[in-house]
Amino acid sequence: MPTIFQLLPLVLILCLYAAFIRLAARITRTLGVGWSKAFQFAGLVVVLSILGRVVSIYVGQAPLVVAGVFGLALHLALGAWFFRARAQTASGQPVGWGGGAKLTAVTLGLLLVTLAALFGVLRALLPMQP
Repeated sequence: MPTIFQLLPLVLILCLYAAFIRLAARITRTLGVGWSKAFQFAGLVVVLSILGRVVSIYVGQAPLVVAGVFGLALHLALGAWFFRARAQTASGQPVGWGGGAKLTAVTLGLLLVTLAALFGVLRALLPMQP
C-alpha cells in the first residue's frame, strides 16, 4: 500500500502538465490536442527527465545555467517534433514545427508563471530565517 502513495507525486505531475498543455492549446487556438495526446507528451517529458537525471548522476552535473538552457531547448524541440503533425490549426492544417514549438513555449510559460506565483506565496507565508 505505501508504494501507491509514493507514485502520487508522479501522477500529480503528469496530470498537471497535461492540463497545462490543454490550456496552452486553448490559448494558442490549436485543435486536436486531446487529453490522450497531452498525457502522451507529459509522459514522454517525464521519462526523458528521469533519464536525464540518471545520466547526470553517472556522468556528472553540468553548470546550472547550461543545464537550464539545454533543458529548455530540448523541451522545445521535443514539443515541436511531437505536436508538428498531431496538432492542427483552426483551418485543419498541421501546425508544423513552429506551431508545435509555440504550443510548448506557451506551456512552459504557464508552468513558470505558476511556479513563480507559488514560490511568491510560499515566501510570503513563511518567515525568512536570518
